[in-house]
Amino acid sequence: WEDRMQLSSRERFLIGVLFTIIIWAVALEVFIWPGRAEYRKSVELMESGNQEREEMEFYLSHYEELEQKLKEESQVAFSKHAVERVMERSVDISSDKLERLNEGVKLAGEKGLKAPLILMDSTAFVVNVKNNRVVTVVNEESLKGTVFTNIDGTVMV
Repeated sequence: WEDRMQLSSRERFLIGVLFTIIIWAVALEVFIWPGRAEYRKSVELMESGNQEREEMEFYLSHYEELEQKLKEESQVAFSKHAVERVMERSVDISSDKLERLNEGVKLAGEKGLKAPLILMDSTAFVVNVKNNRVVTVVNEESLKGTVFTNIDGTVMV
């Protein structure tokens, strides 16, 4: 039995190397790898932050262009909130649509409405007729489940 238990120096070396590998693997698993998940999360957050910054820069550059177009082509002013909703929801504000919106506001004023909901195709505009200003804009994707309050009539154009 004792003859079998005697290990050569090469075998002792290999067992030592094996134990060292096992100890390092346990150390990596316990102390280093858990931090790796946190590192990945921080990289993902940083990348999403960069994407959000790029989207914001794009938004701001186009915001001014849209605001200028609305001032030039529409008789109705758009509140800052409404312009933001047009941008966020990619609402089509072509010259034709602005003309239809202007007509809807005119009709609402003629009927004595003060805060109408103007429906144009699949887009809704809440307008303050007294101030001649679009308060908010809702597109088709956002219409489902939306409840419009503080309106006194609806105009369909």
